[in-house]
Amino acid sequence: MVHIKIKDFIITSYLSIILGYFALCAAITRALDEGHKITTPAWYSEITEKQLSHILRSDDNCPPVALQKERVDCLHQVGRTLLEKYDGKFSQIVKESNKSAMKLLGLVVSNFECFRDEAEFNGETVAIYKRAQILIGDIWACGQGKGLAEFQDIGDLTMFADYRVPQVLLHFKAISYSEELMKLLEKGKNVP
Repeated sequence: MVHIKIKDFIITSYLSIILGYFALCAAITRALDEGHKITTPAWYSEITEKQLSHILRSDDNCPPVALQKERVDCLHQVGRTLLEKYDGKFSQIVKESNKSAMKLLGLVVSNFECFRDEAEFNGETVAIYKRAQILIGDIWACGQGKGLAEFQDIGDLTMFADYRVPQVLLHFKAISYSEELMKLLEKGKNVP
């Protein structure tokens, strides 16, 4: 009985991640079909919150995607950096990595602050780099590890520290949260 619950929990978590990803892919495809140049740095470096909200709209009246302002800020930052330093081409950064996933990771987090998810904990810097590693993993997977997507050290990337990871670890009692943190999470409060 417990095995089924755990399996259902893991499958539900996995499906929500995949469905969210596919919803994003569908929204980008729809935006391109509608004539939005969402994949062009010159265009998304100037995108507005209203435009992004329209692009990421739901087909079934779901609530708007969270963190719209932060997403727009990230698009602006990435677009402007690509235009200023890389002739508007992310492929230039990939080429600069010389087939190294770890070098590409360093280039991404050093060039794009919005991909640099670091925090201080007990006087130490903790670097997660979730989105930067997912970006590299997606490039590798989409290109089937060939050509521009060939990374000789792809296995050196760490696990993508998705928010589901601590949920699973907590569920299995591999980690514990302080009473204060649990109360915040149970109330549905955002934790900075």
